[in-house]
Amino acid sequence: MTVTAQEARKLALPALAFALLVGAGVALIGFVDSKLTVAQRELAAAKAQRAEASERLAARGIAVVVGPVARAAGVGIDTRVDQPAAPYFEHPPLVAVRSSGDVLARFQVMLAEAGESVRLIGDLLDAGADAETAVVPPGGGCGLGWAESPRGEALAWVMLDDSGRIIRARLRPASARNWRGFDDACRSQNVFTDIPIIEASFWLTVAGTAR
Repeated sequence: MTVTAQEARKLALPALAFALLVGAGVALIGFVDSKLTVAQRELAAAKAQRAEASERLAARGIAVVVGPVARAAGVGIDTRVDQPAAPYFEHPPLVAVRSSGDVLARFQVMLAEAGESVRLIGDLLDAGADAETAVVPPGGGCGLGWAESPRGEALAWVMLDDSGRIIRARLRPASARNWRGFDDACRSQNVFTDIPIIEASFWLTVAGTAR
């Protein structure tokens, strides 16, 4: 059977179209696969970065960050438990702790602490508990006081002269500690979307640093 050139072209066109379609499909699969590979690498890097930030906060929690920021990173420190005074001997608070060290963890800790504060206030009112008054001895000297503020451990150091007048004082609110942890948490984050949320979750104050 003799096939003309025109018939041969007609027979070759479907095969050519099929080959082009297969080639385009293979190229598309390769393109999608490469994009998925890039996305998987970016996701793995983001997870590793988040884990590293959480580890930094947890490892530095005792030395650097305090309060809900530390407790959200797995460091269960609370001045009311670690250095208790009345009325916390008989009414210790339940310390909320999370481990991921991210914005959600800090929100969960603060939310749990709001509920715990309501419970603790009710218990203290029912028990008729109150705080003790410290008696300052006559003469000069110095002393250190501490309290667990909503943002974390707050310290106050004062020095008195022989007449009992304060001649030196040093205050260290929780924000003075947590600003350093905020720097760690914001590394390589999106300045327009992530950092404002992170800053809000740290609940920092400039006045607490420029004391």
